[in-house]
Amino acid sequence: MEEPVIVETIDSTNAELLRRLSKGEKLHKTALIAYEQTAGRGRTGRRFYSPKNTGVYFSFVYEPQKELVDPALITARAAVGVCRAIGSQFNVTSGIKWVNDIYVNGKKVCGILVEGYVNPQSGKVEAVVVGIGINISMDTSDAPEEFELSGAGGIVPYGTAPLVMRELLAKDCINRIYKILDDDEDVMDEYRKRSVILGKTVTVHPLALEKSEEQSYQAVAVDIADDASLIVQLGDGSQKLLHSGEVSLTTF
Repeated sequence: MEEPVIVETIDSTNAELLRRLSKGEKLHKTALIAYEQTAGRGRTGRRFYSPKNTGVYFSFVYEPQKELVDPALITARAAVGVCRAIGSQFNVTSGIKWVNDIYVNGKKVCGILVEGYVNPQSGKVEAVVVGIGINISMDTSDAPEEFELSGAGGIVPYGTAPLVMRELLAKDCINRIYKILDDDEDVMDEYRKRSVILGKTVTVHPLALEKSEEQSYQAVAVDIADDASLIVQLGDGSQKLLHSGEVSLTTF
């Protein structure tokens, strides 16, 4: 396992590793850390605000030795690894909002994006790129409107974290996630315990609108399945299993 490459600025750490994979490079456990992204992105093509000197943004490639693990489970395992690292480095408790957001003190401090790499010759997903962006100490005065609306913030107050914490936190996250994936650790009990939505009313936002789902709707988050799917209860008492989509919660 090579030491992560660290750069000051890049368009997107995920995009760079996907570019390298497309060139045929073997990149298992290759990690890239950046202190600023000019074109960071989150799920569903959203922009991920990645300013310099306030957070750390990193990605790594993972090629399972056996069959490819479901991306949702990789996301869940990455989320638990990040929470453990944040607790170790900053001595704070963090929670997870299904499926890929980490919260500290009611503020979103981290987003996770898992993207599969499809070999154009075999047509199979042969590797995943796991991208993680963490807001350590955020100055929100110049943040774009969507950042403010997302309820994002930093792990600690602005200006209180030394810049060296960026590298320490990123490497701690990467090492913890590698261990979880290598050991095939079942983290779902911890994932559920860290959930900030279970037992609460959420608004479900389907990613792909089905014929029966024309708009967002409210439901109660009742459980998270072992495959990281979210189980919600509708107003009529029936339950629904969500494999995709997003949920929002007004208060934490």
